Parts: sequence; C-alpha cells; structure tokens
Amino acid sequence: MYHSPLMLLRLPNRNIALASVLIFVLGYTIGNATKAYKLGDVPIRLIENDNNHIGVVELEGIFDGDLKGSITGDTRVFLGENQIIPNTEGEFKVRADDLFINYIQIKVPEGMKFVASKRGKYYYSVTSSAGEGITPGNRVYFSDAEEAKDAGYLKKN
Repeated sequence: MYHSPLMLLRLPNRNIALASVLIFVLGYTIGNATKAYKLGDVPIRLIENDNNHIGVVELEGIFDGDLKGSITGDTRVFLGENQIIPNTEGEFKVRADDLFINYIQIKVPEGMKFVASKRGKYYYSVTSSAGEGITPGNRVYFSDAEEAKDAGYLKKN
C-alpha cells in the first residue's frame, strides 16, 4: 500500500504541512528567479545627516541633588513655568527638588465643613491645616460638628 510523505508525518492537520511545503517551494523558486535578475551597477551615495534642527533632551541623572542633562537642536524645555536654559555647551543643571513637588488636589464634597480620618479620633475644619493634611483615602466628611460628634469623633482644640 502506498503512503504519501504527508501521511508519514502523522501530523494532526495535513493541510498545515501541505501549505508549509508549498510556501517553501514557492519561496525557493521566487528567490532563485530574483537572483538571476541583476540591477546593474547602481551607485550608492551616503548623504550627511543635516537634521540638526531636531531637538534632543538627554537626562544624565541626579547628582548631589541636581538633575543634570543636555539640550541639542532647537528645543525648549520647561520645568513648570520656568524655562531651562542650557549653557553654551548645551548642558544644564537644575535642583531635583523642583521635580519632586507632589501637588495634591482634593475636591471637598459640596456642603461639607468638617473632615476626620478613618484612623483618627478627632475632626477638623476642612480648611484647617490639620484637615488638609489628612490622606485623601482616609477622609470622612461631615456637614456640621454635631454629625462628626455623633460618628464618635472629638473636636481638636
């Protein structure tokens, strides 16, 4: 009894094997056909890259509390509202502290005048420094002092 080579592979899907063989044969044939075609002597020229107008900002790292880097090309870099101006060699240095200011904006629900921490025992005015210092995830709001007292919080003197 005759067994085709594909049957001897014992692949679960003979169509995949057949397609693979066809792709190989087709690729081999096209590859050999294109080898026979010669483009001739086409000169290749290397052209200097004159795209110096493309700006690059390179951050070297933080050294002794200063962020150091360089700016090349036509680039403007701002830290907040302040522009970073490099020296004549294109290098700059700014205090790294300016980068690490953590601005937290907390929206107090409308009508809420007092706040307490879920972990604390005192309540504060939402505009007090102690009230503003409560971590956003731990905040509990109250519309009046009685509501805070009823929840078990004490007024901080």
